[in-house]
Amino acid sequence: MEIKKSIDKRTLTVQIIGEVDSVTSPILESSLKADINKIDNLILDLDQCTYVSSAGLRIFLAARKQLSTDDEMTIINASPSVMEVLELTGFTKIIKIDKK
Repeated sequence: MEIKKSIDKRTLTVQIIGEVDSVTSPILESSLKADINKIDNLILDLDQCTYVSSAGLRIFLAARKQLSTDDEMTIINASPSVMEVLELTGFTKIIKIDKK
């Protein structure tokens, strides 16, 4: 997994490349924790993310919980297979998702 981050004003965009699983999720967690208190908006770009396991979903949920209630988290560009996981687990009800 590779992570590319950019901050524009108080919006952090995180591009995830590859798989988010039990091996790589601690890396993502560390990367998000480094910036989460400095932002008002978090965008997870999953255009090149090929797989998200339950460990990865836990990291997404933890990031959402760390943002204040007024802050926004959005998942963008999820592939059909990743989108299916997000829908089956109910993430579409708790995190804003912009479909491809």
